[in-house]
Amino acid sequence: MRIEIVAALVATGFGLGGTALFAQIEESQKAKESIVRLSTAAESINKQLVHMREEMKADRKMVIEMMVDHNARLKVLESRP
Repeated sequence: MRIEIVAALVATGFGLGGTALFAQIEESQKAKESIVRLSTAAESINKQLVHMREEMKADRKMVIEMMVDHNARLKVLESRP
């Protein structure tokens, strides 16, 4: 009878240990999936920022060209008697 009790306790220990191990593996898998999702989101944000910077550079260039053009027009108007 004592052997049966010991065997039951050992089996219960293995069961609990296995359950804990599977839970840890599942948490690890979820953590890996979260890292992948976060990395994908960060890459997407980076691409959008690069695109915005390129647009801002183009806009700045256009504004500078317009300012130069307006300055040239002002000089012509100011030089008239």
